[in-house]
Amino acid sequence: MKNTAFTPLIEHAIRAPSGHNTQPWRFTLGADCITIAPDFSKRLPVVDPDNRELYISLGCAAENLRIAASHHGYATTTAIAALYLDNADHEAGPGAPVDATWSTHPQIAPAVAQLEAWIAATK
Repeated sequence: MKNTAFTPLIEHAIRAPSGHNTQPWRFTLGADCITIAPDFSKRLPVVDPDNRELYISLGCAAENLRIAASHHGYATTTAIAALYLDNADHEAGPGAPVDATWSTHPQIAPAVAQLEAWIAATK
């Protein structure tokens, strides 16, 4: 079952920087997790033949997601799927899901409130 309460967190995550602003990610909502996977249809083979910048972009989105989750009172854990790490053929693989699991223990850092205000101001 999808937890639509996580939708606002994804709205913050998609504001992450990405190579040439391609936003090469897909989000999937679960009951207690959000999975981020690469969208290889948005890869840039000429300027990023090894998908390095694509993966950096996924990391930026994951970090934005963790910051937003913390601000909204969730504690997070992050895991990179081992299935993907061993996959040398990136395009044929299932993606590199990053699962973030949430709990309701608030852990809001002081800088997160400032970041949230900045994000709101950029809308």
